[in-house]
Amino acid sequence: FGALEGGPLAELTSEVTGIAHGVVVDPDVRPAEGESFRDVVRRAQLFVEQASTEGSDVPLLVVTHGGMIRALRAYCSRAPLEGLIWDPVGNASVWTMSTSERR
Repeated sequence: FGALEGGPLAELTSEVTGIAHGVVVDPDVRPAEGESFRDVVRRAQLFVEQASTEGSDVPLLVVTHGGMIRALRAYCSRAPLEGLIWDPVGNASVWTMSTSERR
């Protein structure tokens, strides 16, 4: 969330996050000094592509934050970003994802 990182949650409005009522309404909104959700999905894509070429089909354990988990899930499932549900990602939660359909 750029300059808003670590600040009050009340400042994370849909105008600066692109998320309203638990749904991504504009994946291109970029908070000051931050990334849009589309930018984060692009980073997720680069990671998946690099991991796929370097690791073959070896399972990976990836430790990351909720925004990147949502981005990885969106990329791996080919879900459209507009209208994506911004569901809770609990601390220390485990998510299983597959990139096999992306190849």
